[in-house]
Amino acid sequence: MSTEEFRERRKYLRIVRPRHLAADRRAKGELLDEMEATTHLDRKTLIRLMHTDLERKRRSRERGPVYNAEFRDVVQVIAETLDYPCAKRLQPALLPTARHLARHGETVLTPRLEQLLGQVSKEADTIDLANVEGFPKARGRPRSATVG
Repeated sequence: MSTEEFRERRKYLRIVRPRHLAADRRAKGELLDEMEATTHLDRKTLIRLMHTDLERKRRSRERGPVYNAEFRDVVQVIAETLDYPCAKRLQPALLPTARHLARHGETVLTPRLEQLLGQVSKEADTIDLANVEGFPKARGRPRSATVG
């Protein structure tokens, strides 16, 4: 579910909530039928939501940065070496390429850095290549794989 759908659903529930709280048993059942058809949520979920304030809770503590500057610098060198592949293609090549570059003296690979490079998730959502200095921005068309 997208964030927009979530917001719209909560907006609708905020409008219906006062009617639900003021209704008698039969009217609540009819309102639940209407809300169920509109939001595609289960009745029990709707009943639970009708007894809350429907406001999203803020995080009590923000997440800190996972990777340090040393990591970002090595990822930048690796991305540049591999001609800036997408994050999903870059992820499996991070550790082998870093080891290869370290053998040739292009970068220094510490045990902690090796551990961080091995921990990057398979979905590669933790590599934010848009913030890597020198990384080309998205173009209108993807590059063609054929040489012509």
